[in-house]
Amino acid sequence: MALKRAEGEEARWLAGGQSLVPMMNLRMAAPSLVIDLSRIRELSGISLHGETLRIGAMTRHAAVGADPLVSRHAPLLAQAAP
Repeated sequence: MALKRAEGEEARWLAGGQSLVPMMNLRMAAPSLVIDLSRIRELSGISLHGETLRIGAMTRHAAVGADPLVSRHAPLLAQAAP
């Protein structure tokens, strides 16, 4: 989906809010448009494709640590998650 913006508007992507939300609270950032990526299902999840373990960019840290596929195919990552 394409977004049309007026001249001078600033759009920011929100992907968890660990840096953008505090910056907005401190008034260091004031975008005119905030686009939340959390509802895009294709960006999260853990799956195995052949020998490739796929961890989506929006997969939550806790999910990585608890997932049996991660434990089986990337044990160091599963141990590091907590």
